[in-house]
Amino acid sequence: MVSVLNGVLYFAGFEVSGWFLGRFNAKLNFGFRTVNYMICLLIAASISICVSPVLFVLDRRADVNFVTARLFYLFSRVLLGYTVEIENSEYLNKQPCVFIGNHQSALDLVWLGATFPKRAVIIAKYSIKFVP
Repeated sequence: MVSVLNGVLYFAGFEVSGWFLGRFNAKLNFGFRTVNYMICLLIAASISICVSPVLFVLDRRADVNFVTARLFYLFSRVLLGYTVEIENSEYLNKQPCVFIGNHQSALDLVWLGATFPKRAVIIAKYSIKFVP
């Protein structure tokens, strides 16, 4: 129990010092936010790994992507302050549908986490990599 408390205190100290030092130096701010982004990915992936066997047993395998995406979005809102405003969200509830995303940067995961519907799967095609 003491080691968990120490970990929480170290993390809180890291967050406060990173927030404070990032105000004075843009490079430190970038580094701090990059580390927080990786922490969000690590936490969301770890929880999803633990939850996926339960979803498999409940025959909800397709919801693993939804859980991972939504967890990442929630953690990035808390640690990074990112928010996503969805316009015309009524179209997201109509199914079947196809989402097409041109993965330009790491920030694409944030909007994907906010909009990813339940019972959806991700399909990637290798040859698309060569299209300019």
